[in-house]
Amino acid sequence: PFAANECEIKSSSHRHPLCPRISCRLVLRYAWRPLWKINWYEIILASKTIGAAGELLFHSRALRQGFDVSLPIGDNSPYDCLIDTGNKIHRIQIKTCLKPDGKRYSFSLKHSNNDKVYAANLIDFFALVCLELDVLYIVPIKKLEGKATAKTWPTVENGTGKFEKFREAWDQF
Repeated sequence: PFAANECEIKSSSHRHPLCPRISCRLVLRYAWRPLWKINWYEIILASKTIGAAGELLFHSRALRQGFDVSLPIGDNSPYDCLIDTGNKIHRIQIKTCLKPDGKRYSFSLKHSNNDKVYAANLIDFFALVCLELDVLYIVPIKKLEGKATAKTWPTVENGTGKFEKFREAWDQF
């Protein structure tokens, strides 16, 4: 619960459309984004929730492909999951984007806790998840090593982007 003074609203522009008693400050504290940039029909999701949804989508798809999926205990590993093909175990870092900026989905490829990029000795693949479309890009770390961001355009017809060949590329495992 929250204190009554956190629910006081000074202007209608800071009201949550589904629950007018929730102040913008309260939403910012839990969802980490300004309320007034969100349309009335959009659900506010915390970044951890978005990441968890992307991870679960990837895990589900990997299982359907016939791979064994293992998860590290805690948040101390540089990877989000391990994919066991029967011949090799791959370390996967999953990055999720909920909504596009225009037609482009942009992914931050930095560690969430120290703002550094991932090195090839820590992970083998990035799984870039376009959550709104349920589209995955499975990109080898060698293609993204040292980069801070990656961009995909999954809705562009006949896409020729540099990551299109990695779209749903399960055969790399």
